[in-house]
Amino acid sequence: MAIAWVAVVFCLNTCLFGNYKNEIQLFNSLRSFPLLPLLRTLKIVFLKCLSAIRRLLRFLHRQHCRTVGLQQLALGQELYEQCDYRAAITAWNNALVLFRKANLHIYTGSIFTQLGSAHRQLSQYSQALEYLQQALSIHRETKDREYEGKTLNSLGMVHCYLAEYPKALEYFQHSLIIFRELGERGEESATLSNIGFAYKKLGEPRQALDHYHNALKIISELEERDNEGTIINNIGLLYSNWGQYDKALEYYQQAFEIARNDKNYGSEASTLNNIGVVYRDRGQYSQAITYYQKALKLFIKVGDRANEGTMLSNLGDLYCHQGNYAQALEYHQQALTIRQEVGDRSGEGVTLGNIGAVYNFLGQLSQALSYYQQSLKIREEIGDISGKGSILNNLGHIYTLWAYYPQALECYEDALVIASKTGDRESECLVLANIGFLNNKISNFSKAIQYSQLALKLAQEIGVKKTEGWAWQSIGKAHQCLGEYSKALETYQQALQVYTSIDDRSDEGDLYADMGLIYNHLGQPQTAIEYYKKALRISRVLKTRTSEYSICENIGSVYFQIEQYKQALEFYQQALVIARELGNRTDEARILNIINDLHKVSVI
Repeated sequence: MAIAWVAVVFCLNTCLFGNYKNEIQLFNSLRSFPLLPLLRTLKIVFLKCLSAIRRLLRFLHRQHCRTVGLQQLALGQELYEQCDYRAAITAWNNALVLFRKANLHIYTGSIFTQLGSAHRQLSQYSQALEYLQQALSIHRETKDREYEGKTLNSLGMVHCYLAEYPKALEYFQHSLIIFRELGERGEESATLSNIGFAYKKLGEPRQALDHYHNALKIISELEERDNEGTIINNIGLLYSNWGQYDKALEYYQQAFEIARNDKNYGSEASTLNNIGVVYRDRGQYSQAITYYQKALKLFIKVGDRANEGTMLSNLGDLYCHQGNYAQALEYHQQALTIRQEVGDRSGEGVTLGNIGAVYNFLGQLSQALSYYQQSLKIREEIGDISGKGSILNNLGHIYTLWAYYPQALECYEDALVIASKTGDRESECLVLANIGFLNNKISNFSKAIQYSQLALKLAQEIGVKKTEGWAWQSIGKAHQCLGEYSKALETYQQALQVYTSIDDRSDEGDLYADMGLIYNHLGQPQTAIEYYKKALRISRVLKTRTSEYSICENIGSVYFQIEQYKQALEFYQQALVIARELGNRTDEARILNIINDLHKVSVI
């Protein structure tokens, strides 16, 4: 009897520790004892306990997976907000595995939506679309209308990045219907803002502005200050594109005050960047650098590595415009390193293109071509159609400089097809202007005027003042090359009016140089010098050393022609200093020869 009870207690004690098979065998071995009916009852009780324990263990395991999964889910969101998208993806994938182990499928759809957003940020658009489409199917099956709307919004953003703007609008419109049905005013406002962005890219700025204002009205009612600042920034961008820089700055200042009051350093930095862009487009590079540097410090402060890379790239672009090519390359290389570290493939492609532009200005066209081709490869790999068009446009410029005109035209035509296909009217306008410029180079002046007029018409329609000025200037250049100087000057005056209206000092200076050339051809050297000196003053204010070099050379040339050798020597010597500073040995040698000739003439 005692042995039987010991066996029973032993079985009940050890069943808690998982060695169930041995205990069942022990029960079966006790059939010969007189307490067999009791043991049978105890066996039934034991098996029920065992089943309960197993259920308890499964429940505890499920709860553990759920708890840790939710922690990973929250960690992923925190990492996403810190722009550490790769780490966020890892955390969300961990959460997905844990939830699947726990048979908790209710989180799958939302995780797929978040994974899609993270892959979009990494320019991994095919993966983003795959996750978002899966998420959309799940949300529709579960009738989760809120997340269906959010996922549709995310799909629209991916198609925007792919320059598929009509497709993006479809998703945004479906999302808008859902959020209005649910009464989700905040999400409705965000979707209206996204629709505005799509219309902006489609070259319909008035539609964009209407949607931004509707979004702003809702968000102001809700007093969601973060989103209010974002929308105000977007409105500022529209006015900036229209060349209404003072109006743009008004909106940016509002956005800046909101961000500063809320201590939202990320939004504050983004607004400072936008203000810097206004000064860049005005040709006020020193002011632009000041704002870019402030934005850079804030992005570093909040640990936003992706935007840190963007600001370094923007600074490199400005130093390139100033002719400070060594510093431009230094900033672009820093930007490239960061963008490669954080996996920003789109940004990497942009920076490679910017480095190509620096080598282009340095006259190192082979190097420029190499970087443009690397950029093009990335754009093609990530499916960035719009970016591909931009690089093809740049390649067209390189081939133009090399006098490889058929290749240049092919690149421009491919870029034009992409712009037309994606509905990107701004890019279409720019490419048309470049084709006009190319035709000027190959002395096909009728076609130059034809394409430049197409660019002009489109620029005026969509309100892109800068390209409008370029188109007028290209038409003027064609008339100038045809010897139609009065028509050329008349057209240049139109361009000048545009440039001064948007305070575009850089292009204004280039135009004065072109007008100086015409007056020299007209036999009016003093007027030519007057215009050249206007261009020179601007180049010195903007610190654009390459422009300053060519203008000094042109002024020296005019003084040489009218036999004012002392003044000619003065400007050629200034040109020589700049040529040496820029490291342009070819130009240095040529200027030295001219100076030697001047000394000979002066002696005679």
